Amino acid sequence: MEYLRTFTNIPIPKVVRHSPSSKNELGFEWILMEFVHGTTLGERWMELPMTTKERLVRQLASFQAQLFAQQRHQIGNVYRALSSPTPSEYSVGRIVSHEFFWADHIHQTVPRGPFQNSHDWLSSRLALLRLDQQRVLESGNLDDSSDPEDEREYAVFCLSVVQKLLELLPRIFPPDTAESTCLFHDDLSMYNILVDEHGVLTAVLDWECVPMLPLWRACTIPDLLHGPERHEKPSIETFSYDGTIDQLYWEELLEFEATQLRTTFLDEMRRLCPEWVQAMERTELQRDFDKAVAYIDELWVKEIKKWLDDFEDEETRWSLGTRIH
Repeated sequence: MEYLRTFTNIPIPKVVRHSPSSKNELGFEWILMEFVHGTTLGERWMELPMTTKERLVRQLASFQAQLFAQQRHQIGNVYRALSSPTPSEYSVGRIVSHEFFWADHIHQTVPRGPFQNSHDWLSSRLALLRLDQQRVLESGNLDDSSDPEDEREYAVFCLSVVQKLLELLPRIFPPDTAESTCLFHDDLSMYNILVDEHGVLTAVLDWECVPMLPLWRACTIPDLLHGPERHEKPSIETFSYDGTIDQLYWEELLEFEATQLRTTFLDEMRRLCPEWVQAMERTELQRDFDKAVAYIDELWVKEIKKWLDDFEDEETRWSLGTRIH
């Protein structure tokens, strides 16, 4: 977070004290930050005028441009360089993103960075996925609510998908390729942004596990602007019944606003940092592969298998990102 204060003007809470180790009186890592006034953007969104929302989105674009300007050449988390004589120097070290420590991943023996390129980073993530399914097959570590045979069958299927991804990996991400990286907040939702009563942004939250990632991954539209395309504003009269407004109206209104604000965001990014937009527009395939790695679970694994099966035919190849949001 001090890195952000040093190189950007993104408003974040000030860290008062912290302990990066569990070897203390409390027995776990902790961080104490200053209190920031404000309410989550999600709580105020419906009452804000569109002009205020557009201003906020342009401000987020400014933040993205600032992060893009501070590029490094490794994948991992940012640490203060202890060997440096000046406190403002930082280095990229091992990664501590959630997928590397949730469940028992923290105890698995896999490379944790800093990674030199996307190939190495994705290889390590796939290794964790393979270990998860092998553990099910070898130790009988099954979900109590599932049928054991179904669980094993699912593990075998997942392993086959992981293997296909490993075979495809070097074709999309050649090994030994140098890459630029920048800091990427992967959960820039309405509930990690604080605003005051006038809709003025007071803080962006939840930076504790934010890593340096390749530009193809970092140059993506913020989470709060995700959603299906909707170009026609819904009519409130259409959704009014007996004096009440159906919830579907608000859902469609959110989709309409997000569609308009995505255009606002990209227009501002083109003005501030056209290289960011270029990096986003030419790397859809890389992001599809990343989604395949991130969403191998019971809900999406069959869709990922179909994407892999259709991959070889460029005429019928489709984007996984259009199915998984």
